[in-house]
Amino acid sequence: MRFFYLFFISVIFLCCKGQAVVKLVRNPRMFGPFASDLTVHQKYIPPPATIDLGRTSLHPGELVVRDTFNASTVLLQLFPGNFSRQPDAYEKDSLNLIWWTCKDCDTITYEYAWWASSEFSETYPFPDSSWNTTQLLGEVAFKLGKKDYRGLVFFHSNQTIPEFCGRFLGAPTGIALFRKCGPDYVLENFSPLLGSYGSFSQPIYPEFSIAGSERLLIDFTTYNGGPGSEYTEVKELFIPYKNGFKKVLREEFLSCVNTPRGNWRTTLHVVDSTDTLGYSDLVLETSGDFHGRYFYGDNDYGWLFDGAPGVFANKARKAIADSTSFSFTLKRHYAFISNSYKLTQSSMNSKRIRPPKGPYQAAWVLE
Repeated sequence: MRFFYLFFISVIFLCCKGQAVVKLVRNPRMFGPFASDLTVHQKYIPPPATIDLGRTSLHPGELVVRDTFNASTVLLQLFPGNFSRQPDAYEKDSLNLIWWTCKDCDTITYEYAWWASSEFSETYPFPDSSWNTTQLLGEVAFKLGKKDYRGLVFFHSNQTIPEFCGRFLGAPTGIALFRKCGPDYVLENFSPLLGSYGSFSQPIYPEFSIAGSERLLIDFTTYNGGPGSEYTEVKELFIPYKNGFKKVLREEFLSCVNTPRGNWRTTLHVVDSTDTLGYSDLVLETSGDFHGRYFYGDNDYGWLFDGAPGVFANKARKAIADSTSFSFTLKRHYAFISNSYKLTQSSMNSKRIRPPKGPYQAAWVLE
């Protein structure tokens, strides 16, 4: 039912901050005003020199980066289209864009991670047959055991203002990981499109964590919501797998703000991250308040219970029936089983609290 509340375009900005074990060096000029605030200029029409990749696959094959690892140059090797430096939307800075097509590549379909659900799903084709732009989103350096790695995170667009993604479309995002071999870097894992992620018209940065002995975990967490409605988040976790990546966990019941019905947020904890053979266990710890007086039956924003463990859902439904409030801490424990994370245990502590008084003021900024 989430999509029933998303008919209008919002210009509310959401501040998202994350703490990653491995620091991602971000593109400092990526974020700016919303696309809906801007006037589309003729200069954003793609240049006639857009280059076809001349491949049957978006995978570049064997790729060795000699000597100096320059992120922009390497990205152009991954997508050898037409490099263009052009003004950003406010003409105060420049964007490094790669314009390309791939007429012989198979079409990939994707869906916006935050919007996808069992009730609603809309897919989009990639790559676009008219043009595609690819931009560097961030660069990361890390070690797995004694091995040094460099990673690139990038996103694609076929929008006329390419530094933004759609309000409820997200940014098609990919990753490439290179392992250092002597003075060179060799492409080890590549995916041109892991999924579509974005918060309020802007791409998001994943977090890289070490989750076990020589094990890498990549976390995409997307916030969004309709104007005047709840803001919630979706988390998808990936690991390097064979020569690509594999999604190992998706959770939807994580955080909720900008609503009188409650306010809760979730933190991801990696258990014994350096001493575990294989992937470490994970704990999602969710804390906050729930106010039943602002609900009007199961049909009123019932999607808030999507994915919620029974221990929370039962308590929440009783609070709705009694018009009471409670604070809670919910812990969900996951173990890595058969190449994915499985929920093994849920527990919750809660206590009754006084419901809020007076008119509700939405604290919509996520801290």
